[in-house]
Amino acid sequence: MLTGTNFEAIAILALVAVVHTVVSMVITRKLTGSEQVSTRPAASIIQGAVAPTPANDGLRNAA
Repeated sequence: MLTGTNFEAIAILALVAVVHTVVSMVITRKLTGSEQVSTRPAASIIQGAVAPTPANDGLRNAA
C-alpha cells in the first residue's frame, strides 16, 4: 500500500514525465517546422546546381 510519501514521489515523477513529453513535443515541432523542404530534384542538389531565383540573380548581376 502506498504511504503519503510514496504517493507524492510517484505523483511528482508522473508530473515530470508529462512536462518532459510536452516540452519535447514543442521543441520537435519548432525544429521540424523551421526546416524548408527542397523542391529541387535530388540530382541538382547533389551536383550543387542552383536554379536561378530572384534572390541569387541580384547577387550574380552585382558581380
